[in-house]
Parts: sequence; structure tokens; C-alpha cells
Amino acid sequence: MPFRYLGVPVQPTRLTKQECSIRIEKMVSKIRNLGARKLSYAELKPFVITICGMEALNFIVSLLLPGVLLRSQNKRGGLGIKKADIWNIATVAKLAYWIYSKADRLWVRWVHQVYLEGSDWNSYKPPQDVSWTWKNICKVKDIMSTGYINGQWQHHEKGYTIRSGYEWLRAKDTKKPWYNQVWNQMNIPKHSLITWMAMNKGMNVKDKLFKIGCCQDDKCLLCDLYPETVDHLFFDCPYSRQIIRKVETWCESKIPFQNAMLRCSRKKGSTLKRKMIAMILNACYYQVCHQRNSVRVNQVMDSPEIVLKKIKEECWSRIKGKILFPVVGKDEKWMDRLMVR
Repeated sequence: MPFRYLGVPVQPTRLTKQECSIRIEKMVSKIRNLGARKLSYAELKPFVITICGMEALNFIVSLLLPGVLLRSQNKRGGLGIKKADIWNIATVAKLAYWIYSKADRLWVRWVHQVYLEGSDWNSYKPPQDVSWTWKNICKVKDIMSTGYINGQWQHHEKGYTIRSGYEWLRAKDTKKPWYNQVWNQMNIPKHSLITWMAMNKGMNVKDKLFKIGCCQDDKCLLCDLYPETVDHLFFDCPYSRQIIRKVETWCESKIPFQNAMLRCSRKKGSTLKRKMIAMILNACYYQVCHQRNSVRVNQVMDSPEIVLKKIKEECWSRIKGKILFPVVGKDEKWMDRLMVR
């Protein structure tokens, strides 16, 4: 049946990896075009989400092949972009829910008449000679079965929704221990983005670029002594350490270098103080990255004293916009000392 319905190829057999790769190439080419390359990370995010939304129907029709999902580089998850494999399962689960609830749809009636024939959907097992699509729907039904109690979806008051299914599936993934500190509501968004990239080792540091032949050496741009890796840039570089030491003096708090975000969450003190320390640490990461880029582009680097001044200005501007209630007790005294310094 060589035709399409709503842009999706209709055929009796499953789509091959080669057939799916055509759609992937179209998505990737749109993201990698000349206009998209000029966008910042903040501008690129809604651009990617829009393109992925255009292909959402393919995720609803059937489970895509693992090789196809791995090639969907723009759907790996993070920064509000849904993770492709989990999103695919959550969307197909909507079809299984319609079958269970006997939704008023022609294809649902046909399924109950031809496949189920009065059988219980919860315990139904597909025979071997049925279509690949029907087997996928049954497979997803088994995956989502623990989310139901007495036939009722437990994670949304109005029954199953794709969003609630996606959140339920995603909750099974192990959350990074530094998640709450990186995406702390007190943080400046652009600072959180840089920290998120650093924690995921996703920055284009010279050690990585040197290995693929994009630069002549791998020496750190800030100290010119050691190879520039993510850990060195933010934790071991003498320039970065000077900034951290000055910030420690300013905020009267010891900031550990290694696993800083993880240990920051374990520090004693009020919730407000921990959030503010995390915000200051994110600002440090951002300023280190900013100075590194300044050296690469303009061969100019600010002194640690000037960097500390920038961190203070950005953090206090954020605090004034976020803390809309009176601070009392030890937090008030601590914040008063920060303002004086």
C-alpha cells in the first residue's frame, strides 16, 4: 500500500531503519542549517522542540526501532526536550489505554472484534501470527501495567495522558545527584545551562578538540600549564581556584572543588542558604567559562577581583528579583554581611 495518511507511510510491514532514516535526515538538516548555527542555546531550544513536534505523529503510530531512536540526536532528552525512547512508549501507551477504555473510535471497535474477541485486555497475550504494530501495542501495555491499580491509571485524575505516562516512565530513570542544585529556582538560567553542560562533560574543551585535530595543543587557555579538561577548567585550574577562594571569603562558606554540586546539597544550613550557595557556585562556573571564551576570542582575561565583582552584581540582582518575602533570623544576618562585603 504505497500511500501516506497524515504524512505517515501506510504499509503492511514495519518501517525499516533505512526508511526511517529519511525522516531523521530531514530533522537533522533543519537543525544544522546555516540559520540554526547562528542561534544561541536559548534560541535553539524552542527551534528544536518545534521541529521534534512536527514528527510527533511518527511516535504515536508505533514503536520505532532502537537504531532509529539512537540516531535521533536531537531527542536524547534534557533542557525540556523529551527523551525519544520514553516519549515513544508513552505515546503508544495512549493507544493501549483507548483499547482498555473502549474509546468511541472505529479502529478500537475493530480491535475488540477481530483481536480480543471478548478477552480481558489486561491479561491478553498476542499470538505469533499478528502484525508487528499490534505486538508493539501489547508490549507497551505490559510495560505500563504497574501504573494501573484496579484498572485505573494512578497518575492523573482524568485517566491516562501522554504527559503523565512520560513523567511516570521518566521517574524510573536515576536522577543525577546534582539535579536540584543545577536547576535550582534561584539560579540564573544561563548559568544553569553552562553548569549542566559541565556536569555532563558536554563542553568543547581543548582536550577534546585537540584529539579531533581542531586545535594545535590541549593546554588550558586560563593557566597555559595543564591539559584543558572539564574537571581542570572548573576545579583544578589555578585561576578558577583563585575565584573560588574569593567567593568562599565573600559568602563565608567552604565550597568543595570536586563533586561541588553534590556536596553543596549536603551542606548544613537553611534551605534558602543552600539555594543561594548553589546559585553563587553556578555563577562561578559561568564566569570561568566566560573568561575562557574571552581569552580564546579576544586574548583578554579579567583579574579574579573583577570576576568576583561580576558574580556579586549578578547574584544580588537575581536575589532582589526572586526573594519577595522578608528574611529573618540567621539568614537575615548572613545576607546583611554579604551586602556589606
